[in-house]
Amino acid sequence: MQVVKELLKRRFREAMSGRKLFLALSKKIAHIDGKKTAFIVFPEHDTELNFYGLAYLDDFATESSYDSFVIVTSDSIVAKSASSFSQKIETVSIVSDAEIDELVSYYELYNFCDDFFCISLEKPEGRRGYNIIGRNGLSKEQFVKFGIYKMFTKESDLRHFCYVGDDSDVKSFVQGEWMQK
Repeated sequence: MQVVKELLKRRFREAMSGRKLFLALSKKIAHIDGKKTAFIVFPEHDTELNFYGLAYLDDFATESSYDSFVIVTSDSIVAKSASSFSQKIETVSIVSDAEIDELVSYYELYNFCDDFFCISLEKPEGRRGYNIIGRNGLSKEQFVKFGIYKMFTKESDLRHFCYVGDDSDVKSFVQGEWMQK
């Protein structure tokens, strides 16, 4: 019984730290009056998943009537490349993996925001994307498009994205060169 108590206390502390982070992020975007803004969290360091999470932002905005996005990530490539995918990104916050876990713990404890989307196969708790990827040909791209963003009505093709800069890793990511490897 003591072990369960300690586990619950730890999870609650994580969630409260996540709440503090969410409030701090919310203050950053307080200037966005009247805009419907979504929080898009990238907790994984999965190149393919993160690429599709960014690549479908504008289609998601159109289909779900979002005016802007707040990106939260610990992945430097996502942070550096996000603006190449969408002009609707208001801010990109780079946080630690632990802070992302705390933010997701808060969301798991209390669904505080209907506009919170987690680009992950396994977070929030209970999501089991790894169990369905590959079944009946389901790809990570489809998982993001249909499972996370819930875009069922619009048929869209990925467009080509452009990165102007000197970072070869970001250029490779944005232009999808990792797909050929």
